[in-house]
Amino acid sequence: QIYQYHRKRRNTIGPISTTTVATITNTTSTLNENHVNNTTTNACTTFSVLPPKQFTSRMYCYIILGMILFGSLLVTMIVVSIYLNWKANMNHTTLPVLSTTVQTTDPTTSTTSILSTEPSCVLTFDQSSLFTYDSNSSFVSVITNDFNGDGYLDLALVEYELDNLNIFLRNNNGTFTAPSIYIIGSDNDPHFVTDGDFNNDNHIDLAVANYNSDTIGIFFGYGNGAFQTQQIISTGFVHFPSLLVIGDFNEDHHLDIVVTGVQSGIMFGLGNGYFSGITVLHDDDGLNENLIIATDFNNDTHLDLIVSYYTDRMIQILLNNGYGYFYLWMTLTLQNFPGIDSFTIADLNNDNRLDLVVTNSNRNYIAIFIQNNNGTFGQQTTYSTGVNGHIDTVVVGDFNNDGQIDLAATLLLRQQVNIWVGIGNGTFLEPFMFSTRTIIAPTTMITGDFNSDNKLDFIVLDKYSTNVLISINTCDCCIQNSLKK
Repeated sequence: QIYQYHRKRRNTIGPISTTTVATITNTTSTLNENHVNNTTTNACTTFSVLPPKQFTSRMYCYIILGMILFGSLLVTMIVVSIYLNWKANMNHTTLPVLSTTVQTTDPTTSTTSILSTEPSCVLTFDQSSLFTYDSNSSFVSVITNDFNGDGYLDLALVEYELDNLNIFLRNNNGTFTAPSIYIIGSDNDPHFVTDGDFNNDNHIDLAVANYNSDTIGIFFGYGNGAFQTQQIISTGFVHFPSLLVIGDFNEDHHLDIVVTGVQSGIMFGLGNGYFSGITVLHDDDGLNENLIIATDFNNDTHLDLIVSYYTDRMIQILLNNGYGYFYLWMTLTLQNFPGIDSFTIADLNNDNRLDLVVTNSNRNYIAIFIQNNNGTFGQQTTYSTGVNGHIDTVVVGDFNNDGQIDLAATLLLRQQVNIWVGIGNGTFLEPFMFSTRTIIAPTTMITGDFNSDNKLDFIVLDKYSTNVLISINTCDCCIQNSLKK
């Protein structure tokens, strides 16, 4: 009877009892039906039903809470990963590559004639030589900056055959001191010099591209016009380095170096004078760049690159994503153009867009390409340089202080410098022509105010000697324009 009753009751869950187990401890008592029922029910309630229910509920709560936390963490990690990946590759695959092919024409049919008959301010220059003539060597590159903090522009020049770095400090009367010479090293064949503060000590340092040794020489400045001995950095896979471009390309407030030779690469500065190993400049880089200019081409505050390729007769725009990664955005192909010897950029027509000025030593003209509002460039406009007017270098600047961009170029075979005065709409007047006198073959040209009179002067190097020509701007009407500004 007890057994049958137990079978009927064993699956019944009684009410939860708060009575302790001690109430069912008398094993010697007489077993009657009530005792058995009470014992069975309480025992089932205490040992078989209540504990499993409490244990399972808590475990489920912990498991569900843990799964929620784990899922939240996983989702957060995925979202952060997707965001960082997007940031690192922003604009890399979304913008199409633009391609513009320009049909260059014969200069006799496309040269722009003079656009204004109004008399302009006549440019005049006082010329002098900086260095004693020496046909056994030549300067191949020059940079100007204030190396000793006295407010005057100084000069740094690299000497190709003698492997030297020459520093000329300017006096307060407009002349320059005798050079301080720093040894670059035998057979390094320095090709280019540029400057920047590579160790963040607020002193200007110098960087030299050593063509023959696949290295860059860093000369750290003391701030007084003197420099330390050369520190060597390998250019890695970039052989025969010939050009350096300085800028903070990954926006970490440390200067980086873009180096070009047979290939091109970038070294990121660490801010202490050291640099990372060289890496490929961009994914599409398979050609030999010969000239590079750093500028913010698309006005997104990132430093981009404009690159020219001599033998391939094209110019490419490489946009920077802000992390030092460059991607091809546009290619400008110059058909019927034998090669690009020199190019520069400026806003020639005051539309807040950068335009191109391109030259080739085998063509007797300057080619100008005005940028359209979609980032492409229009057909070329040319300005003749006359017979044997082969241009080696072209630069831009405001020589007459009228607020408009002018052009200046060295004519290699004519011992001459031409200056075209701009009128602000992308066109230019007939050129002023200046003989380079003792400069047999004028090549590299730089500009600056070398006598602190608020007028733009220029310096020209000789291809076949160490002669350096300094031309000081002496035009009277430029003073009036300068005062108006």
